[in-house]
Amino acid sequence: MNDIPGIDLLPEKWRGSALLAVIVGPYLTRAWHRWTTGGGWRGIKDAILFGTNVPAQKLAAPEPEKPAEPKP
Repeated sequence: MNDIPGIDLLPEKWRGSALLAVIVGPYLTRAWHRWTTGGGWRGIKDAILFGTNVPAQKLAAPEPEKPAEPKP
């Protein structure tokens, strides 16, 4: 574990916990974000497997074409 840059800056007894937090942290924050935005259990599973989900953008309905004005 000494080949990890900066790990020697931490006390020996904290190194295992810090490494675990670095590994598990992103998955927990993805799950929390999805849970608080209303994703439910399926959203949490998708966030962990595929990354943080962004809300789907609603496509605007195309505006109806205006009739061509007659030329004088």
